[in-house]
Amino acid sequence: MTLRHTENLYLRLLEKQRDLPKPVPCEASPEIFFPEDIPEPAAADLAIEVAKAMCGECPIMRECRDYAMQAQKEYGIWGSITAAERLQP
Repeated sequence: MTLRHTENLYLRLLEKQRDLPKPVPCEASPEIFFPEDIPEPAAADLAIEVAKAMCGECPIMRECRDYAMQAQKEYGIWGSITAAERLQP
């Protein structure tokens, strides 16, 4: 995948996000979507559970996931999948 293609995916994601009638769930509590930054394992696990549930309600979840996969995002929950899940074959 080229950098140009990844940039285009990101632009499409932003355009869809901009056109929504209300903010996407991750904008309300962005820290939940980065469980790697939460030192307590139980709290990080809960953050993952909550973030995935919030992603499930998001109208641009598929675009978010596609972008994260193509951009090889190493951190955070994008499109309801964790960084570890993105690394699985």
